Amino acid sequence: DCTVALSAQPCLEAAKLRELALLSGVHVYCHAGDVVYAGGEYVAVHAASSGQKRVYFPMRADGCCLFGGAGDFRNTLYYDFTMEKGGTALWRVRAAEIKE
Repeated sequence: DCTVALSAQPCLEAAKLRELALLSGVHVYCHAGDVVYAGGEYVAVHAASSGQKRVYFPMRADGCCLFGGAGDFRNTLYYDFTMEKGGTALWRVRAAEIKE
């Protein structure tokens, strides 16, 4: 099974691409207009605007901020933090250990 979307518009805006991704079942790390790079154990956010941000993870995660001062997090599906426009934060992210 797959989802196919065709557009007569040559360059779809980011909000429309994000909506198509969500409707197709793709994990979206950030629902705002910020730039997100994710791969391996790393997630980076570059702020398109100042203010409160939220990053969603595909599973419960622990994260260590490597730069950008956005802080660390433990055993969470999402993380809220504040950034200034043009700022960048980078985390090393790993699946959280399940403690029973």
